[in-house]
Amino acid sequence: MKAKVMPDGRISLPAELRKKHGLAQGGEVIVEDAGDAIILRTVDQVVARAQALSRKLVAGRPVHQSTTS
Repeated sequence: MKAKVMPDGRISLPAELRKKHGLAQGGEVIVEDAGDAIILRTVDQVVARAQALSRKLVAGRPVHQSTTS
C-alpha cells in the first residue's frame, strides 16, 4: 500500500488502513525511526505494547505496596 507524503510533512494514509486501526476520524500516531524504516503505531498500540512489556518485566516479582499516611 502506498501513502503520500506532502511537502509540508503531512501523510495521507489510505482510508482502509485508517478504518482498520481506528483512525477513520483522524487521530495521533507515534512515529518511530527504525534506521532503515519509518514505523507508525497508534497510541493504543504503543500503550498495549508498554503494558505487555511491564507485565513481562514484573512477572514473578513480589509487588511492594507503598505505606504512606
